[in-house]
Amino acid sequence: MSDTSLRRAEGLLLIVLLVSYLLACLVRRLQRRRPDFRIGKPLIVGLGLRLAAVAAINATSLQTQLRGGDEETFLSLARALAATPWGRGFRPHGPYQLQTIVFAIQIKLADLSPTALRVSQIGIAMLGIVLILAAVHDLAGPRASRLAAWLLALEPASIFFNSELHKEPLMELAAGLVVFGGTKIWKRLDLNGVILCALGGLIAIETRSYAGWFLVSAAVLLTLHAALRRLDRPGRAMPIVYAVALIVFLATPTLLSVTSKASLQRLQQSQNFTTQTQAGNSTAGPNSDNLALESVDFSTRAAVIRNLPQRVFDLVFKPFPW
Repeated sequence: MSDTSLRRAEGLLLIVLLVSYLLACLVRRLQRRRPDFRIGKPLIVGLGLRLAAVAAINATSLQTQLRGGDEETFLSLARALAATPWGRGFRPHGPYQLQTIVFAIQIKLADLSPTALRVSQIGIAMLGIVLILAAVHDLAGPRASRLAAWLLALEPASIFFNSELHKEPLMELAAGLVVFGGTKIWKRLDLNGVILCALGGLIAIETRSYAGWFLVSAAVLLTLHAALRRLDRPGRAMPIVYAVALIVFLATPTLLSVTSKASLQRLQQSQNFTTQTQAGNSTAGPNSDNLALESVDFSTRAAVIRNLPQRVFDLVFKPFPW
């Protein structure tokens, strides 16, 4: 075995141990206030299945077809960024999306192989899963959290996509932060919940901006609702109401920019590309791809409001098992 192969094998082993350690630390920390939060077994099974899926896909000749071409694009950008001095591109709102920066940092620090990067992606995604499970525990109890843990551990799409060198693991972490933080806000108007939601929103915006803004909007509306339903505690509720009003005022120019005609045209082009409909024909039906969704019209703000519920339904329930 060459020095490079040995170094990369050591890096893979270390990243597996690091991911396991971080997940165990997070679970133990959450258990301090939730002694009946017992998700260890499904979490171990879920981690094992994801690692096994990586090994199985790597052993096939279909890896490129299964993974898609975006991975190579992100890896190429990450390697180019890793070759530059610190600070050039390693910053929020820089020329690179967050997942590229995350890959570049790992390559620059430890020269991790793509397989090791997949393991770190699994760790990022599962941190988000653990936070979601903690939120389920706080809202519905320990039995519901254990059931959710098994469902998320065995869910086939997560087993595959959690290891992709793509945006999904960071988005899952962002969602976990917002869901867990939103639960804290909903139950106790906890300031820590606002901080967690803000962190999750920032991660999402820097990874997939349009989805991040939807996530931030949901967090703001939840915070406002939680404050209005607790007006019996005006000392804590009213500052939150005023803060939400200030956030909406400050964010309005950004939201208008994000939903400008040019921005929505890019979104529509992406929609048409991913559904493989003909250019300019947003009402066309699904293509021959069994996983393709029907294209919807996102070309105007009114169209987004009108059609977003359909797309949310599609993303949650489609493609159907049959």
